Amino acid sequence: MKRPFWAVSAALVLVGVLVVGGVMPVRSQQDESVPLVLAYYGPVESQAALGMLVAVEEINALGPFVAADGGRYRLQGRVTQDPSALQDAVAVFMDNQSPPLEAPLELAVPVMLLSSSDPTDIPNLQAPVFRAKSRDTALLSALAQYLAEFETARVSLVGADDAFGESLTVLESDLRAADQTGQLVVQRVAEAIPSTDQIAQILSLDPQALVYRGAVPDLNTLILALSEGGWQGAIIYEDALEAIQQGTLNRPPDLQVIGMAPWVSSLQDDLSAAFTLSFISRTGRAPDATAVSAYDTTYALQLLLERNGPNPGTLAQVLPNTTGIFTIQGQVAPALYEGNVLFQTAVVYQVEPLGGTRPLARFEGGEIVPVDDVLADSPPTLTPTPFPSATPSVAQATVLENNLRVRTGPGFDYDIVGRVNRGEVLVVVGANPQYSWWNVQTRFGLGWVLGEFVDVFVPSGLVTDIPQVPIPPTPTPAPTNTPAPTEAAPDIIVENVTLNPPRPISGQPFTATVTVRNTGTAPVGLFAVAASWEPGAVFASFVFENGLGANATGTATLTQTVTGAGTFSIEVVGDLNDTVDEVNEGNNNFTVNYSVDAAAVLSATGAFTAPINVTLAGAAVDFEWTGAALNAPAGNNLGVIGGVTFENATVNLLTSGAVNASSVAVGTPGTVLGIRTAEGECGFLRVDGVSGSTLTLTYRFYSAAACPP
Repeated sequence: MKRPFWAVSAALVLVGVLVVGGVMPVRSQQDESVPLVLAYYGPVESQAALGMLVAVEEINALGPFVAADGGRYRLQGRVTQDPSALQDAVAVFMDNQSPPLEAPLELAVPVMLLSSSDPTDIPNLQAPVFRAKSRDTALLSALAQYLAEFETARVSLVGADDAFGESLTVLESDLRAADQTGQLVVQRVAEAIPSTDQIAQILSLDPQALVYRGAVPDLNTLILALSEGGWQGAIIYEDALEAIQQGTLNRPPDLQVIGMAPWVSSLQDDLSAAFTLSFISRTGRAPDATAVSAYDTTYALQLLLERNGPNPGTLAQVLPNTTGIFTIQGQVAPALYEGNVLFQTAVVYQVEPLGGTRPLARFEGGEIVPVDDVLADSPPTLTPTPFPSATPSVAQATVLENNLRVRTGPGFDYDIVGRVNRGEVLVVVGANPQYSWWNVQTRFGLGWVLGEFVDVFVPSGLVTDIPQVPIPPTPTPAPTNTPAPTEAAPDIIVENVTLNPPRPISGQPFTATVTVRNTGTAPVGLFAVAASWEPGAVFASFVFENGLGANATGTATLTQTVTGAGTFSIEVVGDLNDTVDEVNEGNNNFTVNYSVDAAAVLSATGAFTAPINVTLAGAAVDFEWTGAALNAPAGNNLGVIGGVTFENATVNLLTSGAVNASSVAVGTPGTVLGIRTAEGECGFLRVDGVSGSTLTLTYRFYSAAACPP
């Protein structure tokens, strides 16, 4: 059952999951707390400032929070255009509306950059910078997947300058990689305002979609020329909504306009709808993607401050390894997204006739996710028909939180019988008289879960149709006049995991050194640490036969060999099978993010002056450097590998679908290219720089046996 808007009091982050509506447990309202400043550098009326301030207001409504150091804290939002007012903050927000820094500014705190475009460096700023808004590459990848979903056969890519052209090169590569039909025709026009001949070529192709990267006035000129030629396809422009709302994009009524954004306010899933309502009621304005990014980031920062203490240096250190904080947009997971990118979300949307948006597809981490309750009467021309979803015939509860405790009765005094995770669907068999706890069927039998952490569906639409069931007796409490002394108990946590080598090689053993601490007040006997390593779910364990004393530290060594390649995230379990009765049963696991790659047969850096035929691996020519592009000889192929760095790219990305071009532009420094040779080898090339006709590359090659088909 979806919660009605009138029940929504706030959008709250609890234990890494965003929860909306209902009666929430609150913190103490006694304000004996220390303020932790979150500062936005820019105008107070900006969407970034409002998103941050709305989140701070909601979080503080719960009262102070207790951090890992035992201190009591609250957030303080500050909006300023004075750089000196940023020094005492624990984190700083900046975006495209932030004033230029006129003098060098050095900050030891994390800077959350609310911008999709590269680069992340800010002139005159020296600080750890994190991208708190999805990158352009995530939006382009989502667009490629969306166009492939309905088997678009003809696409024109029109771009102007080097920056836009490089984006279109990445998009072309993504389109070809996503094409499953083999019939895709991609037309490239590298001009902001195409010539008469180029417009004739576009009209001759009659593309179903035309993707434009450039200035809005130039796009208006192109649209007019195409409309006069009778073209009626779809114009795709990343900032379409903003351009139309500002009145700068002239939109003919017979053309469909599609845009991309990390999030749009017309999404009608429970979390997006509740946030939009809360934001409008507090600010009088509709939120955009920058506002929700600032809002989500504020909640994530508060949770990390609570977990790790108020030191901004510690915050900057833990952010790159963070996963598992679920927000309105999706998971905050810089550990999965290159270490300094918090989100990888995208929405492909259609601009409606009156200026609103209709979400067409939603993506997270490169994967398509459901667009819930999209407000639309009929699908647009380019939208594939969605598969019908079956309506459950019984009451069901969808879990909204990871590690949700299942108890023997409806209350916190009842024993814990197990845990369920976010996304699990449980059959509801009963409720307590207040309908605040649900009796559910789990994989380990019947149990009770708190209603605020599940989304309940009832076929009739009435929760009162769920029967009230007898309440089990509560455990006998200790006499109130004789408080029981706090019983000493152990508490096992995994403090750190170090891999050797840090980037495991397929087919070769590697070790994981696990640092375990008993933070409790009592010693613990025999227990085990374990993990299942990917690829292949290879299990490894270590037994602490003599246990650990109170506040003692021990080291476990896990040795394993995996076969395959890719980037993975696994959990190291500090108390295998929950054999230890601990103070806190929910803090045993430690997330490890790592990549596995094949062994390289060649790795080096070289400089090549055009014109030149270059041989790197094997005996044959690998490519020709012309001074402007790399050309592959017959039997070889090249391709742009988007969304990765040279350091974290793994051989499984070098498929024939991704590396299938005969010529590629070298792009900007940092661009990663893939190569497949007629001799069977494959490899990565990183563009380090171009000086005149000299190209500097760092490259890594793999044997034919390691290369994917």
